[in-house]
Amino acid sequence: MKISQYTALLAFILLGITLGIVVLKEPGSAGKTELSDLLPDDTDDVTEILMITDIDSFAFERQDTVWVMNGEPLNQEAVENLLYAVTRLSMKAIIPRESLEETGPVAEILFLGKRKVLGHFMMAGTSSGDIIYAPGEAHVFGVELRGFENIPLEKVFASNPDHYRKHLLVNLLPSEIKSVEIYPGDGEPFMAKQDSKSNISVKSLSTGLDLGTHIDEHKIRMLFSYFNAIRYNRVITGDSIEAGTLQEKPDAIIKITSFKDESWKLAIYPWTKPGQLSPDLFESLVIFNDGPYLLSVNYIYLDLLMRRLDRYEDPGT
Repeated sequence: MKISQYTALLAFILLGITLGIVVLKEPGSAGKTELSDLLPDDTDDVTEILMITDIDSFAFERQDTVWVMNGEPLNQEAVENLLYAVTRLSMKAIIPRESLEETGPVAEILFLGKRKVLGHFMMAGTSSGDIIYAPGEAHVFGVELRGFENIPLEKVFASNPDHYRKHLLVNLLPSEIKSVEIYPGDGEPFMAKQDSKSNISVKSLSTGLDLGTHIDEHKIRMLFSYFNAIRYNRVITGDSIEAGTLQEKPDAIIKITSFKDESWKLAIYPWTKPGQLSPDLFESLVIFNDGPYLLSVNYIYLDLLMRRLDRYEDPGT
């Protein structure tokens, strides 16, 4: 996804603002920044939120009482949860950065209001928990959400802009998924399952055989990362489907189960739109959790989920 012109310009301007943030926040001398210096004092004063990652950058803007992104009204609860979480960040420890093991993806978050920076920090996950820190600081803060200690920060401060959009169907972190079942329309059905220690096993759902020795572990682990913010575009009515083109059997069925024993099911069908001779290349039809409605879903969310078992085989076996 390309960075919008508005976001790119804002990010450029903030390069200069960032250099002065220590003065704006008056944190004291270098190396003595406190956690509170990184956070907005009052989230009611925040009118814009900017998130920058290696993959994407996007900005939210408050228009009256509604949060929007590039003019699109967002899921207000998702944005308000982010702002509420800022007020609940609690320090567990101060850690020298050189003592940290490898971190996960890093996100830079800025909170703006009345043309000044109200809060600014870098956020990442480590094997021992979540951390935030000021750009350039030698120390980082190990943090958690006070009262919600079991919720990882990336679940609230999501770096995927789709997390904040409406029409969210599935929004799971890899660590939250217990199993994924894939029923391709023309291939062998299989299940990938992980235990509480992230050990993954794969078995055939037609024979029950363990397929672990034939599976590329990295590829199958990546499967668990594809369920972050799957959303639909709209509900599809009968007049949006070419008569006689909706096939009886889906192209694929995907079932996901979380460690909380919650479950989701996506039955995916090709969509031949009125006036088209073949199925659309960009959108498909999905029946979600056996519901009564057909939903339009972009293939960008589904293509990787529909892979047959042979796409996960280890070429060395």
